[in-house]
Amino acid sequence: GSDTPHRVVLTKPFCIDALEVTVGEWMVCMAAKQCPKPEQAHPFVTYSRKLLDHPVNCVDWRAAKHYCEWQGKTLPTEAQWDKAARGADGRGFPWGDTFDATLALVSGSGPGGPAPGIVGASPTDVSIYGVRDLAGSARDWCGDAAFDGDPTLRPVRGGGWTSLPSGCHLGRRRSL
Repeated sequence: GSDTPHRVVLTKPFCIDALEVTVGEWMVCMAAKQCPKPEQAHPFVTYSRKLLDHPVNCVDWRAAKHYCEWQGKTLPTEAQWDKAARGADGRGFPWGDTFDATLALVSGSGPGGPAPGIVGASPTDVSIYGVRDLAGSARDWCGDAAFDGDPTLRPVRGGGWTSLPSGCHLGRRRSL
């Protein structure tokens, strides 16, 4: 995807959840027969009753979108996610413009280890608006219907616990 900066104006106020969806929250949706069980074939899946406070992962865009709708919400657009993550000053990471693996739940950072860790546990991976786990933990789906004009691709933003420093930069755009 394109990482070229461009100006976007948000004309309406919006709300965004401060925390990622947990395994426990996803299990409630599964119990209501509204959400599928996350894909278990992925080597980094953390779906387990022992990890109820960890972020659900290995969920595709359609399932994430449906979960939000079931909750009476929507996935944020890329512009909304960007504003909530980067603030008005367009910072590269929630804490500033220099990457530091100890400030987010990423591989090798300690608390993140080889898995994302507890949702919201990192005291430093927090935007100026209070949104947590943006540079690490699990990547976030955005609600845009296409990525760079390709209707088969959906945008994801933020870093995950396996991300390299470049993948944690909040301005980085990618798709799945």
